[in-house]
Amino acid sequence: METKHVSRFSPINLIIISLFYFKCNINHEPLTIPENNQLDKVEVQVRETIKKMSDLILKNPNDVQRWANYAMTLDVHDFTLEAIIAYQKAESLDENNFRWPFFQAIALQSLGDEKNLELYRKSIKINDGYTPIYNLYGKALYEYGYIDSSTVYFLKAIQKFPCSPTALNHLAKTYLIENQLELADSILIKMKECGRAGKTYYTLLSDLSRKKGNATLSMDLATKANNMLAPKNIMYNPIYDQVTDMGVSSAWYRYRAQKYFNNQVYEKAIKEYTELIKIKPLPIDHFNLGLAYNKIGQLKMAENHYKICLNMNPNYADALKKLAEIFRDKGDLKKYYFYLNEYGKVITEAVN
Repeated sequence: METKHVSRFSPINLIIISLFYFKCNINHEPLTIPENNQLDKVEVQVRETIKKMSDLILKNPNDVQRWANYAMTLDVHDFTLEAIIAYQKAESLDENNFRWPFFQAIALQSLGDEKNLELYRKSIKINDGYTPIYNLYGKALYEYGYIDSSTVYFLKAIQKFPCSPTALNHLAKTYLIENQLELADSILIKMKECGRAGKTYYTLLSDLSRKKGNATLSMDLATKANNMLAPKNIMYNPIYDQVTDMGVSSAWYRYRAQKYFNNQVYEKAIKEYTELIKIKPLPIDHFNLGLAYNKIGQLKMAENHYKICLNMNPNYADALKKLAEIFRDKGDLKKYYFYLNEYGKVITEAVN
């Protein structure tokens, strides 16, 4: 989330990472801590959390959960190489837990390191029942050009989760590239049955129609695809939520709050937004917190946060509209017309 190391969480493509080592009293294991010039780039609560966790490890360097929490915290805040070292220590203390090689594999894949393939295989050997491993391993194999092997693992994924969008998309693309049109057609039928008939589906169906010689239909399908929104690039991976849940930056609180809100888990959204506004509140955060309270019927709390939002940005139209609705439902017509009028002014100014 912050601008630091190369990772899947940050837009930076290259940064030199320097590591600072401490030695633990037991087993001489290295405790890898980001350098101060890197920690200075993150929010204060992130620095304090990393320091606190490293101190706990120094007190008990054989506590696997402390190493795991430290690794996940480093990982989610983009200290990827340091996180990998901590995952390795967690793995050495807990060899039968597939999460540690699995999380290492994801981190290494984000860095473009082909060693991730070995770690995915290791994870599968420990736990062959977790479907997202097959998708991620298949995706990694595909990226490194092992197309046939990737197909094997995507097929295993849909055996476990028949409507896996990642597996279905990759299988359809692979079969189209290899001109295995009947197989591609069967996968596209499955995508539609699974309710996956979105932009990717119509793009692939357009390509299939073109390869079958139906240019007119192909153009029509391509036009339909172009008019649809691009799908969100989200892969189902609930175990990895353990990593994202360790995020203590404002960006991660905002991410989790919105995720919970979108899933209609409003109480958890409120908890995340409440922590967020203690750190780095924006008008939209107070508005969304008000909206979450609104959803569970706590109108006074909703009203308070809509008003705070307006104190920060008096032209926040949605907050004015929501306050108008609250006072309308209360029967307070004076305040209803006041906020409705203010809302109209803001909308008019925006249009002009």
